[in-house]
Amino acid sequence: MSVDENVESLLRSFRDWLAEPFLSNCFDFKKHSDYTSRGHELMHPLSEIPTIEKIQKDFIFYERTAYGLFKVYERLEATVDLRTGWGLPRIDHVER
Repeated sequence: MSVDENVESLLRSFRDWLAEPFLSNCFDFKKHSDYTSRGHELMHPLSEIPTIEKIQKDFIFYERTAYGLFKVYERLEATVDLRTGWGLPRIDHVER
């Protein structure tokens, strides 16, 4: 696999990871308790690619606030509706 193909493959995987919580009515962080760790595993190799500087920085560096909120949702084992726009997500259910 060429360097360009490797970068494209990593970016597609990252894109798919970013979109995952927004593709369903509600995202169950209990069921997907590895969501943020999978994202971290995808971000690390992206940050090490020298040619990545050519790509828009906003695309690469995922918004840290959202990442932090997702980490909290995982710990709460929450089911969250993320389709409510850029405001705070609606938490439908937190199992205790």
